[in-house]
Amino acid sequence: MNRFLLLISLVFSFACGKTNNPQPAPDEGNEPPAPTIELPKLASTTLLSVSTTKATLKSKVENTGGASITERGICWAIHNTPTVNDSKARPNSVSGSGEFEVELTALEGGKTYYAKSFASNSKGRAYGPVFEFKTDSYEDAKMAVTSVLFYKLNSMEASSKIESTGGANVLEAGVCISHNQNPTINDTKVIASKIENESFKVDVKNLELGKSYFIRSYVTTVKGTFYGSQGSFQTYNKGKITVNYHNQSNIPADVFARLKAMADHGVRLLEEHTSIVKTVTIEYNTGVATADASLSGWMRWGSNVSYQKAGTFLHEFAHTIGAGTSSYWTNTLIKNGIYTGTNANLALRKATNDPSAQLKGDNQHFWPYGINGAHEDTGRDSDYVITCLIIEGFKRDGVPIN
Repeated sequence: MNRFLLLISLVFSFACGKTNNPQPAPDEGNEPPAPTIELPKLASTTLLSVSTTKATLKSKVENTGGASITERGICWAIHNTPTVNDSKARPNSVSGSGEFEVELTALEGGKTYYAKSFASNSKGRAYGPVFEFKTDSYEDAKMAVTSVLFYKLNSMEASSKIESTGGANVLEAGVCISHNQNPTINDTKVIASKIENESFKVDVKNLELGKSYFIRSYVTTVKGTFYGSQGSFQTYNKGKITVNYHNQSNIPADVFARLKAMADHGVRLLEEHTSIVKTVTIEYNTGVATADASLSGWMRWGSNVSYQKAGTFLHEFAHTIGAGTSSYWTNTLIKNGIYTGTNANLALRKATNDPSAQLKGDNQHFWPYGINGAHEDTGRDSDYVITCLIIEGFKRDGVPIN
């Protein structure tokens, strides 16, 4: 009995003494601490080159702050606290040591700017020290002389060239004209709508007839307005054409009626669109197959009715002023079948709205709009006017007229 109780007592003692001891938790303090990310650090900015409108600056990320650089560059402004919210630019390449160069563009000449390098990582964005620099000052712009070509009595084309912008952006260019010397943009000015290779052309219209003008080209840059040398030109009054008839009493009435209607029509157009003063004499000669004329102003018509029209009158009138009847025409104005005078060619181009139009000719005639035969006579005033404008161009290009 006693042994039984002892056994039970021992078993109970062991059961009561048993404990559930948990495994010790890992020591968290033994893990390495996470790295601390800092903002990048940047070196001072230096100036590599500068002009009126550009500057190249250099800087360096000296310390990435323990994280990858996601953005870097240079920002600038005209105030001394620039940020990326002002103007900024990124480098095209970065050296292995962290150096980078940035080109600043669209600057203004003679102005002080403030710049800072910047760089960003996962921590944020940092800036380098403020760097101050000044762009080069602009020089005065220079203009070429102005050339003038007339294509109507009261309309001309003026052309010029910007020889130098002085390093500044061009805001406006054109010509200014006045009856007084040294015209400025406060007088009449015509602004060029297009500038190509620093050259431009403008149309000056509605000029007063029979007046003297002075003209200068100009260009306006951010530095100011600059003028070319002064030129001058003269507008002409409308022409006066006098027509006489040789042996008028011997001209059949119906023929005279046609010849007079033809001449009146042609004279009206010539006096409206040319400045030519000329006296011509019309002879009716049945021995003439069509019509002909000489520089002296003598014009002959035959009995062919199809040539007794205004178109033929204009054609023959061109002969009376030297087209095909003067040495100047054959030796100077016509070269290898091409008419080389500038005013008449411009008149053709402006009238037809074809910038590539070119007058051609030989020792006697010109074309197009030369009405070289009754088959070319459209009878339209619109075509006759172009012929008149070309004839006025002949005068301005130097045909002898008388």
